[in-house]
Amino acid sequence: MTLEAVPLKLVETWFWMVFSCNEPAVKKAGRVNIEKHFGSIATALKQYPNLQQHARKTVQ
Repeated sequence: MTLEAVPLKLVETWFWMVFSCNEPAVKKAGRVNIEKHFGSIATALKQYPNLQQHARKTVQ
């Protein structure tokens, strides 16, 4: 199954949810969306390397 292209702002929001929000349910929702569309956070970072700033805290 191929998913449609995801707008950058939406991907930025998911990264913010995972790495900046303090609410566990919101973190999980962001992670689920990233993994659904990209397979993993690492794959998403390869496609959108400028989002590394959001992930810098935990993904080195």
